[in-house]
Amino acid sequence: MITLNQSLGQILHVDLSTRQIATEPIDVDTTLNFIGGFGINNKLGYELIKPGVAPLSPENVIIFGGSTLGGTLAPGSSKIMATTKFPANGTIGTASGGSCGDALKLAGYGQVVVTGAAEKPVFLKIFDDDVQICDAHDLWGKDIWQTVDELHQRYGTECSVIAIGLTGEKLSAISLTFANKTGHLGRGGLPAVMGSKNLKALLIRGRKGVQIADRKGFMKIVNSMHKSLMNLPYRADWLGLGIGIGFWGRRSEWGQKSAADVVVNPYGSTEFEKAWRGFLACPTCPVSCKSVIEVREGKHAGDLVSAIDVTLPMERERVQRIGLTSLHQAYEILDLCNRNGVDVLDFTGLVDMAINLYEEKVITKGDTDGFELKRDYETVKKLLEQVVHREGFGGLLADGFPAFAKSIGKRAQEMVADSTVKGHEPILDPREHFHTWNITEAVNPRSPWGQPGNSPAFQPGRSPKVFTNYLRRLLVSEDAIERICTPLGINMARLARYAEDFYSLCSCIGICVRVPFVQCYNPNIASQLFTTLTGLEIRPEDFMLAGERSWNMLKAINVREGFDRKDDKFPKRFFEPLLIKGKVLTLKDYQGKQLFESDVDTLLDDYYDERGWDFKRGIPTRDKLVGLSLGSIADDLKRLGKL
Repeated sequence: MITLNQSLGQILHVDLSTRQIATEPIDVDTTLNFIGGFGINNKLGYELIKPGVAPLSPENVIIFGGSTLGGTLAPGSSKIMATTKFPANGTIGTASGGSCGDALKLAGYGQVVVTGAAEKPVFLKIFDDDVQICDAHDLWGKDIWQTVDELHQRYGTECSVIAIGLTGEKLSAISLTFANKTGHLGRGGLPAVMGSKNLKALLIRGRKGVQIADRKGFMKIVNSMHKSLMNLPYRADWLGLGIGIGFWGRRSEWGQKSAADVVVNPYGSTEFEKAWRGFLACPTCPVSCKSVIEVREGKHAGDLVSAIDVTLPMERERVQRIGLTSLHQAYEILDLCNRNGVDVLDFTGLVDMAINLYEEKVITKGDTDGFELKRDYETVKKLLEQVVHREGFGGLLADGFPAFAKSIGKRAQEMVADSTVKGHEPILDPREHFHTWNITEAVNPRSPWGQPGNSPAFQPGRSPKVFTNYLRRLLVSEDAIERICTPLGINMARLARYAEDFYSLCSCIGICVRVPFVQCYNPNIASQLFTTLTGLEIRPEDFMLAGERSWNMLKAINVREGFDRKDDKFPKRFFEPLLIKGKVLTLKDYQGKQLFESDVDTLLDDYYDERGWDFKRGIPTRDKLVGLSLGSIADDLKRLGKL
């Protein structure tokens, strides 16, 4: 008879101030209510992160969470989570990346809770039961790639590494880190929190293995899932591109482009093929969404590097707006951002804003130390170098949108108010295509990250039957389906609730949430994998309920911090015309009907209503929390005057 510790791992506590290390088991009730990963991280976050704590203080906590299915052969099961209070906007959130969760689980841990702050730079070495706080003075000052390579040279490439770069050391709010140089983690300043604790890296090697209650039953499901993923009709097109299919189209169609298209498009698939050198996948992933590319510009020209979301630098043509004239320049900037730990989305957005302010003469050469801000490669590269080292005018950008705007004044603050949500620019512009992702970017408790709201609506023109089938796969009630799939069309706000709950469920069990996995997994399969792994029986409906509970827990943490409906919004610029590729686009719903601010307010009402929340305040009601077995959370929020 196996124990939960053997199948799910323990909680490892590391106090960097006192250098004390301890473990505790994960109990059955917590497991059944929150499953693991995202769910248990959010539960611990509510319990351990004190209300109102300063993000960069020793009192802030970082909770790393592994994958419930990590260390097994379940496809797409190597996710790593990180929960903390983020310095970019003060929200408490759980970020996820595509690697390291397997290593943590193989070492015997479900979560690692890091508290306090070391006096000098350290890294945390987790080799099964051998857990040590090690000196990192010789790693301090190295970028992420150098740090990972150095630790691999010392301890072997079997180890997984989560490391911070210079921006984390210098406490930048637009810093992020990487897991094994392949999956980014912690947009919003996780590395800054690590840097404030003098924590340079986590080095993880697991050799304990994972005990499976019903190995034969487990592998039967795993083999079926692997077959489904391998047989996806678009797999060959997806490999190495991932969501880049939406930018360049299917690989199988690239040869059909005209010579004129190739000549006039310096960001096209032809240029991508010049840089592409191979596929790159997370452990247990048969549908790689990453690529290995060759950097062809700058001092790192010739280096082979990982590219996550190969089209990310070109989102909304922002890179072109700031003056990068080729895909290869964009990839050089992307590589410099990645290796130094800079969030390329926030960085390019801040550069665009700074140049706009310069062109409006709100800021001058006197503010930029004599540096003229132009829309060109040289300006972008110089500002990036200043961000990394926190020097000159670029040092202001390192603090993120709200802090940068405050340092400049009223006009910059207006720009931030008109273009951001919770201190970040949304990733996708709904004027190009409106769907559930855009709703989630507005309401996500942590930041405008729309992945949890991904649904079939990501593609335009889907039939009502597609949505009905999708919702039934998620065990959504027929009454709810009628509210979503109406004679007037698909209600994206109500649909988003169930997409988020399924994302939450996938993140609790540690499954990748890219399109192929979301299409192949469902609550039935996930619950069967969990039961055959742990021996604990759980109904698929209760599995979905655990996803909903975990999402509500994340919301509750941020209600405690003072976030509510006023923070859930569409930026004002979304209600203005957008000129793109010679076309004027306006905000329209999935069916093509024009949307105004009042219409979006109504959609937010629908979202809160579907969640059973107080739609005036945009927060869970007491009845909702009690119904999710979160009565103690409701009592605590009531005591604090938040409910």
